[in-house]
Amino acid sequence: MRATFEWVFSPSRPSLCHHPVLIISSDYPSITAIHEALTPLPKQLTRAINHGELSSLLDQAYDFRLVFIDDAHGAVPADLMTAIQSRWPGAAIILLSNDLQHWIEFIQKGAYDVLPKPVDGTELGWIAAGALLRQSVNIRNGITNH
Repeated sequence: MRATFEWVFSPSRPSLCHHPVLIISSDYPSITAIHEALTPLPKQLTRAINHGELSSLLDQAYDFRLVFIDDAHGAVPADLMTAIQSRWPGAAIILLSNDLQHWIEFIQKGAYDVLPKPVDGTELGWIAAGALLRQSVNIRNGITNH
């Protein structure tokens, strides 16, 4: 099943909608858990794509502030985080994986956090809220990268 979903939240309240979120996953249960954890948080756009669709998204005008990478089948390309950091330098990246080697690689490259799967929705919600708060503070203070 091809996982491509787009949700738009609170279009009538643009002042609360300034945190575009990207979910890179082909695992529907993970996408659903992330979506549910993000529901109460202010954000503009949440877009879920699979790993193969990322290259086409890199050329679009989105400015994602929070990126979830789901290592659903242990198939996260080695250069994925570098590509995301190059395109969206201030984005907080959260890896969902049970692969210890990927945890180490992503932490070394500056991931905001790493979480095991299956995802705990409450924990994920708190981590996402912290990441978005950090992004707001960084934007307000003129900080664009980690």
